[in-house]
Amino acid sequence: MNWYKINDDKTTEQLPEGTYPSYEDCTDENRRVGDNTVNDIRVSTVFIQLDHNWDPDGQPLLFETMIFGGEYDNDMWRYTTWNEAKAGHERIVNCLKEGINPNL
Repeated sequence: MNWYKINDDKTTEQLPEGTYPSYEDCTDENRRVGDNTVNDIRVSTVFIQLDHNWDPDGQPLLFETMIFGGEYDNDMWRYTTWNEAKAGHERIVNCLKEGINPNL
């Protein structure tokens, strides 16, 4: 289980084994990539601090977009970098605005 912190330049850094993120690393200001509402459906993308890629050979999955409400409630996407997460968040928001299934 690998924990990460996010740096000021939005790069991520793996913490030493047995070390956990500090309180300062956990604030919304440091973690929130995007938070939008489209027709009462919330799209939230955050830095999740814990690598959610259980494949030891894969890239860490450190960011997560989730939909809350509507037809795609609880659908989720994960990303390795801030830039991927930001682009993914914008894609999901645009799909919802245009009535397109974000899973395609």
